[in-house]
Amino acid sequence: MWKSQRGQVPLALCKPPTKKTSNGLVLYIEDAGYPYYPEDPANVPFMFLMPLPRNYQVVHYVISQKTDSLIVSLYLPRDGEVYKEEIVKILSSFAFLPSNERISWQYAKIVDPANGMTAVLVPVPNGFNYSGNVVKQGTKRWFIYSLRGSDGSAIRIDFVDVNSGAVSTGFGGNAYTVLTINGSSSQQPNFICIRGFDNAVALVVGILNAIGEGRWSKVWEKEFPISKEDLATMQRTPTQPIPGLVPIRAKGAVLLSSDRGMERLVSINLSGSYGQNPSYVATSINCSANMILTSVQAPKGKLREVSGIASDVYSNIRINPEYVG
Repeated sequence: MWKSQRGQVPLALCKPPTKKTSNGLVLYIEDAGYPYYPEDPANVPFMFLMPLPRNYQVVHYVISQKTDSLIVSLYLPRDGEVYKEEIVKILSSFAFLPSNERISWQYAKIVDPANGMTAVLVPVPNGFNYSGNVVKQGTKRWFIYSLRGSDGSAIRIDFVDVNSGAVSTGFGGNAYTVLTINGSSSQQPNFICIRGFDNAVALVVGILNAIGEGRWSKVWEKEFPISKEDLATMQRTPTQPIPGLVPIRAKGAVLLSSDRGMERLVSINLSGSYGQNPSYVATSINCSANMILTSVQAPKGKLREVSGIASDVYSNIRINPEYVG
């Protein structure tokens, strides 16, 4: 018998509990608990609000080559429909990369200066320069990092907040916008109100063009459907006590191209609210948007390769459970 957080676990998802394939061995486990603290930087600040399944069935796939072994694990909620044979077929196609295609890497620490505690370990691939730190932005205190290659390739995560307001009366009005990027705030000359995904994309393009590393333009954008988990988070998140506010929740991606031969794929996780409060004396507008941007940049023709490296970086980030606990 195997043990998990839930106690004894029978190896009996299906019979037999193990199965050999051309490249390795498949091991089935049922009645398993959630294995790790959630490591998606976009989710961690809100995980206490999100319901997690408590009962999983697990498929472990062990790939072996000489003295090396790799374990790939899929945790599948028991109440969901699972196609075990199809999963095994997909896993059976996995294999070790040839040695000349592998990229070595080492972990770098991000330490919170407030308490000296290691917050997270970030894998840094060979050939990339690294920077990272913990930032406090609004109610968030979390880590950011940037990995940059000599050819201009980049893998990074950024926090962007936009808070704006305007008041209009019969005698005139005034407006303000404060833009905060990775803990640094600046007053903007123009009023910016993020009401949805399209506005968020326009702001991202504007920020990149203001940085001065070429002129960026949109190739395509795609907004994803809101998941049940996101809806549950919205329902559990307390709203500000301002009448007329409309909550915002959106996720999506945009592909950008620059006049310097670069491509950039940006995943956008947007939340916030906006609204108008009219009265006989004055009308006020309030807008608040929080964005987490996950970006991959590469010379044209290399974006797929660098995206593969980025995927490995994301999956191997290790958050210190004592830091978040």
